[in-house]
Formats: sequence, C-alpha cells, structure tokens
Amino acid sequence: MYDKQQEPWLIRRDLDFLNHGSFGATPRCVIENQRHWQNRLEEDPIEFLAPERSLLPKLDFVRQTVAREINASPRDIAFVRNATEGVNAVVRSLPLRAGDEILSPIMATTRASTRLPKPRILRVQRS
Repeated sequence: MYDKQQEPWLIRRDLDFLNHGSFGATPRCVIENQRHWQNRLEEDPIEFLAPERSLLPKLDFVRQTVAREINASPRDIAFVRNATEGVNAVVRSLPLRAGDEILSPIMATTRASTRLPKPRILRVQRS
C-alpha cells in the first residue's frame, strides 16, 4: 500500500516534477525541521533570537558542522539569505581592476543585470 508519509518530497504523486534546477522542491525532512525551529521561535522569540542568549551559539554550531562536512575552516563559512546575495558578496570582494572580466556560464548570468553588482570597473562577459 502506498504511504504518502514515506515520500521524500511533498510534490503531488501525479506530478512528474523535473525542474529541480530553477524551482527545486524542498525535501520533506527539511520542511519538518524548518517547522520544528519555527515552533521553537514562536514559543519564546526573545530567547530564540537574542544573539547573546541563543542565536549566536546555534549559528556557530551550524557553521562548525558545515565546515567539517566540506573540509573548510569555520571562519570561511558565511551565512547568506540566498544564492544571489552570496554571489554578490563574492563578486564585490574580488580585487578587480579596470578591464578585468568575470566569466560565467550563460545560465548563471541570465539575469546578470539584476543579479550581479552594477558594473563599475568590471565587465560581465557571458561564455
């Protein structure tokens, strides 16, 4: 017998979802974990979000865990709200000079005018 709770995704069973590159669905276990932490936040927002009480130790734990998983230093792990913000942080940190170019696959820069920092001394070239 089919058990919907066993499925790793919440996607409708009658839907063959193939567009994971642009609009990937979130795995069920991740959504359940998000709900757990959302409930913790709602139970005591001050305790949960006050940096000195609870938030910073939690973020530090996650930073160390991620660093260990990808064999990196925790000081090299940064939290960003989304991929666009992360790419912008990296691009803006590069020591670029006039005439330097950033080469990127066309799919990664499809919306370069809205996704990458405004060109000042750099030029974005699609490959």
